[in-house]
Amino acid sequence: MSSPAPKSPEQNDKSKKYDRQLRLWGDHGQKLLENSKVCLINATALGTEILKSLVLPGIGSFTIVDENDSVGLSRAQVATQCLLELNPDVRGDYIDESAEHILVNTQDFFKNFSVVIATALSENVYFKQFSSEAKLVSLTTDDKTGVAVLSLQRPPVNSLNLELLRDIHTALTEAEKNKSRGVIVTSQKDGVFSAGLDIMEMYKPNQDRLKEFWTTLQDCWIKLYGCTYPTVALINGHSPAGGCLLAMSCEYRIMQTNCSIGLNETLLGIVAPLWFISTMKNVIGHRQTELALTQGKMFTTDEALKVGLIDETMNSKDEGMEKAKVFLSKFAKIPPMARNMTKQYVRGPTIQEMVKNKQADLDHFLQFTNNPQVQQSLGMYLEMLKKKGG
Repeated sequence: MSSPAPKSPEQNDKSKKYDRQLRLWGDHGQKLLENSKVCLINATALGTEILKSLVLPGIGSFTIVDENDSVGLSRAQVATQCLLELNPDVRGDYIDESAEHILVNTQDFFKNFSVVIATALSENVYFKQFSSEAKLVSLTTDDKTGVAVLSLQRPPVNSLNLELLRDIHTALTEAEKNKSRGVIVTSQKDGVFSAGLDIMEMYKPNQDRLKEFWTTLQDCWIKLYGCTYPTVALINGHSPAGGCLLAMSCEYRIMQTNCSIGLNETLLGIVAPLWFISTMKNVIGHRQTELALTQGKMFTTDEALKVGLIDETMNSKDEGMEKAKVFLSKFAKIPPMARNMTKQYVRGPTIQEMVKNKQADLDHFLQFTNNPQVQQSLGMYLEMLKKKGG
């Protein structure tokens, strides 16, 4: 009977080093541990201690994701160096980015790990990663009136990312298939109708996702601006930039008092695309559009009503909903085909111009967004928001 092969000096060293856990879970368990990959989101004291308890027994490798630099250096880098000093057998690296940025640009990133340790997660990051099945849009239809309500429900402020735009497009298509007599677009929660385009889609972007993001926005606008049924924007909160575009694409706008709305892209160092500009011109005219865009003006509710950017005001969402239904009821006796063809005659030229230049618009967006100065402006804006948030 042959004897087992003698252990190498390296194996003997590991047996001594990891004697405690080898006695706990055996050689097979130790091999599983050494082949495991762990990700730590945010190197807080708690998160780092948990990861430390895996590094000491010889976890295979770890990655720390943290954009915090409050210690003067990258917190992720400092934590990684300290942990590697505890156990040279372990491989470790770090990423100086927020978890949200990684989720937007590399959606499958966390699937590469055996375990993900998450600490100090923001509501937005938690929603994106762990509530992926939650709908970002709800569509409910009143069977009696045939009127559908499309509610935006992406926390915290309905920022228009790729997934939300997809869901809006899907809901608009569904309303069309259901032969809805009208659609009311609103936010599930009061306070913000939509904060506009999600800056994280454009900051340090994944290029393939960036292309899909912009083409989805284009398609979403075409669908909303040219849909066969009448539309109302029930603006129950602030509505800057892309949120303003969403509202202007509807046929009628009712806005909550003491809120603001406008295309304020210039304040961020961004130039509004031509079809954004055309949409506003079709609502408030050339002169008012020029003044508003060059100043990045945000109109108060009263100012918006005065220039014709909105049609009515409301003191509550319930009041606005009733006003929206009154507007939509005006089409009850209008032959749908005649109404739709008239709408297409009025809006068709703007849509056709955009469709004709769709690829050129995409190319311009990609070139502009990837400009280093634009990236710097976006980074400064995000940093400002971070400091403002506390």
